[in-house]
Amino acid sequence: MCEEPSKPDVSFSLLENGLDFVLSAIEHLSGTPSKRELKYAVLHLYSGAVLILKKRLLHEDWKLLFANPERADEKVFKAGTFRGPDLDQCLERLEDNDIEVSEDHDRQLRLLADKRKRLEHFHFTDSAEAIIALTA
Repeated sequence: MCEEPSKPDVSFSLLENGLDFVLSAIEHLSGTPSKRELKYAVLHLYSGAVLILKKRLLHEDWKLLFANPERADEKVFKAGTFRGPDLDQCLERLEDNDIEVSEDHDRQLRLLADKRKRLEHFHFTDSAEAIIALTA
């Protein structure tokens, strides 16, 4: 009887997960991306950016990773079964902790967030050039 090779566990740290999403966005943008690839470039870049911001917040205090830090619970945190902050909350908390995000980066992140929201929740039309310019 042949043994099946064991499958590796899937494990990503917060930063590793964020960077993996960014890498996926770059891969989706390579060559001449299809409309589907452009969609996933936006979705994955947004997810990666927010995860990287959350990693920076974690450096300050793990409670900042809760949508409502006053209700932060270490057991829930370790289980990963909580609702985290959105982009606006991440940016506000970084500012509150004297962590500077340039105006240009802030603007680009908010444009990306807007595009991601419209892609996920509404009928969406935009030029490939505009999407590539924003995500690049």
